[in-house]
Amino acid sequence: MSGPESVSETDASDPSASPHQAPRFQFSLAWLLIAVTVVAVLLGVGQWFSPTVLAYVGSLLLSAVLGCILPTPFVVAALFARGDVRAFSIGALVPWIVNRGVLPMSAMYGYSSSLSGWVWIVGIIGYMLLTAAVCGVVAVVGYRMIRRYGYGP
Repeated sequence: MSGPESVSETDASDPSASPHQAPRFQFSLAWLLIAVTVVAVLLGVGQWFSPTVLAYVGSLLLSAVLGCILPTPFVVAALFARGDVRAFSIGALVPWIVNRGVLPMSAMYGYSSSLSGWVWIVGIIGYMLLTAAVCGVVAVVGYRMIRRYGYGP
């Protein structure tokens, strides 16, 4: 075979030239506009409800962020990563396991219906991220010490 036929055979066997590559995330101003509009409408609708309903919604939001969104990357890394990343992820999950039922309930008592309530929620999320980082670093230090010095006496 000569010329273009041999080139097409090599291109067909090249795995990087396959048309079945995973699609990449593409930033879109249209989706950003839609997301901002939805948030603005929800905040506007929230003004119609009583402070008790807003406190309950704030508590649900805090529970969703603390219980599902923030620890998800740590769970994935704890399952699929290796070495220091796995040790950090396991250590960072400790505050979410220990404080699972305590912190989200603290927003139900009227804190989330005012500006000071949202500052309280941001403070709780910051506290959880800070303690996750500290516990993750401690886990990595322990992992490295075990690898360097061994397990037992």
